[in-house]
Amino acid sequence: MAVLIRLAKQTKCPFAIKSGDHGMAASNVQDGISVSLKTLNEITISTDKQTVAIGPGNTWSTVYSTLEKDGIGVAGGRYPSVGVGGLMCDCSREIGRCRQHLVNVFNG
Repeated sequence: MAVLIRLAKQTKCPFAIKSGDHGMAASNVQDGISVSLKTLNEITISTDKQTVAIGPGNTWSTVYSTLEKDGIGVAGGRYPSVGVGGLMCDCSREIGRCRQHLVNVFNG
């Protein structure tokens, strides 16, 4: 991703990053690069069930259905097709409720 962003900046090529299936028009760019995070869809529950690692390519419906099996709840999107990455980066009304529960962001 870092290489893509560097290349796009150097060439002045517009790009968009798509996390879920909500807001498809905003997640695409004409005559540029569209990146899907769909394959970054891991969901890992800690052994004490106090924290969950959620990949940005997940949609909230997948997160909720996966965690429900273990009786775990999480603050997230109201619409099932909204992507985790998009909601956590968006400046919407929901952001305070979601980000206040964010423990860490993996940057690797």
